[in-house]
Amino acid sequence: MGIDVKGHIDSKFEAEDVRDVLVSMGASNVKIEERNLIHTSFHQIYFSYSSQDRMMCFHYGLGLFGSNLISLGKSGCADLIIEEIVHRFSGIYIPNDCQDGNATVYTSEASMYSQGEGIFLFKWGIANGHIQDTSVESLIYAKKKFDEMIGRNKV
Repeated sequence: MGIDVKGHIDSKFEAEDVRDVLVSMGASNVKIEERNLIHTSFHQIYFSYSSQDRMMCFHYGLGLFGSNLISLGKSGCADLIIEEIVHRFSGIYIPNDCQDGNATVYTSEASMYSQGEGIFLFKWGIANGHIQDTSVESLIYAKKKFDEMIGRNKV
C-alpha cells in the first residue's frame, strides 16, 4: 500500500456530490461504481484529470465521527483534488495518511464541524482520551492536542 490523500467530509454529502465537484474542476469520464464487500460497501469514483486516469474511494460513515471518507492515491493532483472537495463540503483534509500533524480543518456554516468546532473538538477529545472530565482545563488540553495533531500551533 502507498500513501493516500484523505478527506473526511460531512455525512450529508453523497458520492454523486463528489462527482459533481470533480466535473466542476474539469474532470472528465467520471463514473461511479458501487462495491460490496462482506463487511462494508463503498463507491469507487473513476475519472480523468490533468491527463491522468484516477480512482477515488468513497466510504459512507467510515470517517471521523461518522463522516464520509474519501481517499485518493498520493500522486499527480491528488492534493489539489481532495483539498478542493473538502474545502467545498467542509471537513478534514489529510495530505498524507502515513504522517501525523498535517491535517487542515475546513468549515462552513452548514458543516457538522462548524456547528461548533467546540462540539467537534469535544467528540474528538473524548474519542482520543484527551478529555477525562467536564473541566474547562480538560477541553483546553484537548484543543492543544488537536492543534498539535493537525499542525496548527495556536491554542
